[in-house]
Formats: sequence, structure tokens, C-alpha cells
Amino acid sequence: MEDVWIMDSGCSKHMTGHRKWFSSLNPISTKEYITFGDNGQGKVMGVGSVSLSAKLSLREVAFVQNLGFNLVSVSQLLDEGFEVRFKKGACCVLDAEETLVCSLLPFGHVFRVDLTSVSGPARCLVASPFADIWKWHRRLGHLSFDLLVRLSSMGLIRGLPKLRAEKDLVCHPCRHGKMVAASHIPVSQVMTSYPEAKQVVETSEVSFDETMPRTTPPLSFRVMMKKAPPSLRMRKQMDVKSAFPNGFIEEEVYVRQPPGFESARFPDRVYKLRKALYGLKQAPRACFAEQMSREFEMSLMGELQFFIGLQIKQGLKGTFVHQAKYTRDILKKFNLGDSKPMTTPMSTNTALDADEDGEAVNQKEFRGMTGSLLYLTATRPDIQFAVCLCARYQASPRTSHLQAVKRIFRYLKFTPELGLWYSSGSSLSLKGFSDADHAGCRIDRKSTSGTCQLLGTSLVSWSSRKQASVALSTTEAEYVAAASCCSQLLWMKATLSDFVLRLRVEGVDNALIKGD
Repeated sequence: MEDVWIMDSGCSKHMTGHRKWFSSLNPISTKEYITFGDNGQGKVMGVGSVSLSAKLSLREVAFVQNLGFNLVSVSQLLDEGFEVRFKKGACCVLDAEETLVCSLLPFGHVFRVDLTSVSGPARCLVASPFADIWKWHRRLGHLSFDLLVRLSSMGLIRGLPKLRAEKDLVCHPCRHGKMVAASHIPVSQVMTSYPEAKQVVETSEVSFDETMPRTTPPLSFRVMMKKAPPSLRMRKQMDVKSAFPNGFIEEEVYVRQPPGFESARFPDRVYKLRKALYGLKQAPRACFAEQMSREFEMSLMGELQFFIGLQIKQGLKGTFVHQAKYTRDILKKFNLGDSKPMTTPMSTNTALDADEDGEAVNQKEFRGMTGSLLYLTATRPDIQFAVCLCARYQASPRTSHLQAVKRIFRYLKFTPELGLWYSSGSSLSLKGFSDADHAGCRIDRKSTSGTCQLLGTSLVSWSSRKQASVALSTTEAEYVAAASCCSQLLWMKATLSDFVLRLRVEGVDNALIKGD
């Protein structure tokens, strides 16, 4: 049995009892013994290397006295970087590139190494005129095989050798990286288009189709704050009470605590409604009863100071929009009012991932904190990237994610009064800036686009969003970010054209985009 090598999954290391197999053998100074299944022992005479072929070389092979078999340890093969695959009636050993190193044949109830399959490949004196296309595919950023062959045949890249692609070549990282998850089929239709602004209706009768309050989106409001001339600088706030929430209900209605808004102090209590809510049968009754007496109630609320949760300070030189009160409220809500302030929302070395081995935290509390911060980004673009990064892990938050969110709150403790300043009298020129964090996500290696748009010298729009597919280069990631910035500028230009036409001021012709 001296010419047979047996694959043994219970063997702790490679061993043989035949001196002729060793290409190099070093004696050991200590006394070591190998214990076999029958409690017999064999003395280890030395340790060396055995070369079975050009591809398969065994290291740290023990030379055991009076051992009748040559044993190959499966665990030691795995430690050396090989892969052992067992199937019914067959077994094989592969290297790190999944190339066949040797195959094993059944030998009784075990497998023996087929020495004929591990013989070195035959050498050919004629070299192939084509280079390895896989090497150039990886070197050039996973460029498609057809394009590589075309570039090599036309000689457009200096130093690129002649390449030839076999049929049906598939790169699994490329296929996985360019996959985009399909959207879920909606189970019901939900109306999401809100009216752009409060407008005067053409007819005076009550509309039985409209069930949404007329509100103004924050972006349109910021554009309007910037574009008005000095004659319209001081803005008054008026309201038309025609939506359901303004109708008071006469009877007592109690509802259970909605999901996500349960009270930690009073989990067993219910809410008593003061105003009508959407979906209640009392809502249209309260609304129509009020409109039966008078169609609309108009109220002048004085100089604009609050608008959909935003605090507004108006002056002769401009307007300042902030959320200082809301910032202090959420710090108090999450018991972080006495926390240590930080000068930055996120450390430059922070790289969040799924952290599956980390300790799980309260999902409800984490979602509440990130939701509060997302609302704060309406006037705080400095925390946009950090908040959006933490919001990606709301499904399974860990301790590392919670620490990153708390650092943002500590930064808010340091800068509660920051906001947006809109100066008066500046031009209406549009400018955009874009940047991309190439392969910044540690989970799927997708890039993050960051854009901001300025109207004159005032910031009116910004975004931080993960791209839909994996960018193969930094240039591709930057182009995707620039395209997102361009689409936003085109929308703003169309919106400004309507504002400018009515205000009779100089319009906007061109928009400038700057990228990193």
C-alpha cells in the first residue's frame, strides 16, 4: 500500500510511513507520537514536503514509523487553500481558482488519490496567439467581452493584446452587481399627488371628490421665499379651512394607539379624538355641517412665522428658516438633551454595514429617531448624508447603527440654531453641484449620489441617494450623480419660468452644473 494515498477526513495532518515520498525531510527534536483508532501509536520521525504532481504539493507531512498507509488530511488541505468536494461515488480537489488539482477514486469504503489525474499538463512548444480575456476583463473594470474583442481587433488601446472570447462567457460579479430589484406589486391604489399650492377654486359649490388638504411642498416654498421682490418681501399667512382635520366632532370617539406611536408610559390607554380624521364616518359629517353654515372660513394669521413645522424670521435683508424648537423637542423626547455635544454629525472613519454579529437594539426606538431626523433635513442639509445612511438599516438595527444616530443628535445639541438663509435682491441664476461616493456601501458596493441646487446664493434643494446599480468606475458614478442634479435643475427652471413670467422680472436662461 506504499503507492496509494488515502483521503482521510478524520486525520489531523498528512502522514506517511515511507521515506521515498519526501522531497525534503527535517527531523524533529522532540518526541511526538500519533495515536491510531486501535489505540496503537506510531513515533513521528520527522516532518517534510511531498510532491505528488506539479499542481499538488503536500506540506507539513509527518513521517510516522511503521505506518502502512499514506494519509491525506482533508482539514489540512482546506487550511492550505484547497477545496474538497464529495459526491456520490466521486471526489475531487480544487484550488482557489476552482481549477481541478486532482480527482479521487473509490477504494473500498474510502477514496484514494488518482495519481494519473495529477500528472503535470503536457507542454506545448507553440504559444497561443490570444491572451487571457478574463485577466483583461477584470483589469479594465469588468468591461464586456464583446467590447474587449472589438477594441483589441481595432487596436484602439495601446498595450492591449489580441483577445478572443469563447461563446456564452458569464461573469457572475457583473451579473449580480447590475441586477436591480423589481418593485413590489401594489396591493391597493394610493393617491400621492398633492396640490402644489392653495389656489382659488373656479366654482363655489362644495367638491365631493377632494379629500386632501391643500398644502405646499417644502421645495416650492423655498423657491418662493427666494424669488419674491422686495415689494413682496414680508409674507402674510392665510388659511382656507376646507379640509377634514379642521372639523370638530361633537360625539366622543376613541381609537387605539396607532402602530409606531405607542406610548411607553401608558401602553394600555387609548386616544380621544378632538378633530375628525380621514376614514371616520364622522369626518365628512363634521366637514359638511360646517360648510352648510358658511362655505369657507378665511382667517388672516399675521406675519408668517411658522409654516408646516418650519420657523421663519423675516427681515429687510432676507429670510431665515430653521427648526430650532423642533430640534430641542426631539433631543428632549429621546433623553439626549444632556448629552455631550459633537462638532460633526459623523466621523470620517465611519463605515456602516449590516453588522450581523452586533447586538440588536429596539427597532421601534431606532425608527422613531431616524424618522425625526429625516423630518429635520428639510432645513438641515448638513445632516442629510448621515441620516440617509443610518436610515438604510431600520429593518434590523444594531448597536453600531444606534451609536451613529446618537452622534447625529449630539451634533444637533452643538448646532441647534442652524438653518437656511435667503438673502433679498440677489440674482435668480441657477447653479448645481454634484458628487458621488464611489462604491461607498459596504454591502452591495453601490455608490451614493449627492446633489445640491442654488438659486442665486441661496440653497433651495439637495439630496443624498444611493444609486440603483453598481458603477464600474468613479467616472460612471459621477455621471449618474450629475444626471440626477441636471433633472432637478430642469424642473426648477420650468417652475421658475412660471414664477418669473407672473412677477415680470428677468428670467433664467442657463443653469450651471459643477461636479467633482
